[in-house]
Amino acid sequence: MTPFVLTYLIPHRKTQDILRGLRDRDIAVRVMGLPFTFISKHKSLYSVFPKAEDISQRQFCEQLGFEYEELECLPSLENETVLIGGAQLLPKDFVTNNTVINVHGGWLPEVRGLDCLKWAIYENKPIGVTTHIVDQNIDAGMMIDRREVDLYVTDTFADVALRSYNIEIEMIVDALSYNESKLTPLSTTVSTPHRRMKKSDERIMIERLKERVGSL
Repeated sequence: MTPFVLTYLIPHRKTQDILRGLRDRDIAVRVMGLPFTFISKHKSLYSVFPKAEDISQRQFCEQLGFEYEELECLPSLENETVLIGGAQLLPKDFVTNNTVINVHGGWLPEVRGLDCLKWAIYENKPIGVTTHIVDQNIDAGMMIDRREVDLYVTDTFADVALRSYNIEIEMIVDALSYNESKLTPLSTTVSTPHRRMKKSDERIMIERLKERVGSL
């Protein structure tokens, strides 16, 4: 069966790069665009993701040769494979009835929740990326793969964020060919999910990154 890519109706850089990766490997997918509900006015001092290209999702998919459908709500699917390009909270029955694959920009299960790269630096945790089949818990389910993000003595936060992001794109494309026998359950007791990082903590995080790379 042809897998789905779930994303937003608005231009979304992560989805754009995932679709390029799938196109480069000649992997056919069907793209579902859903409305984006703006929840938080939180503004970070340091951005993790590159900005999206200014092109509609439909035009972008057409240029790459992917089937695209705009939806008002999440469809009822069963026994399908769904890659998360961009999505808000998914209902329990959707993740239970399908194989929903996510890439998390943190080292699971130690670093869960939002701003995972920043919290990994702040708390001196492993900096990494994890692909997993999701369940109803936050950043849990079955781990497909986990890779560490290298650090170099000249790194700034922007360097680390971009390196981590590029690994995310590569890993979620790789995840479509996962080996079921190598799936590993992810604990929900090792850590609790983080919230967005406050600006005051972001400033501390930057100083801790300087210390971390300076000790290499």
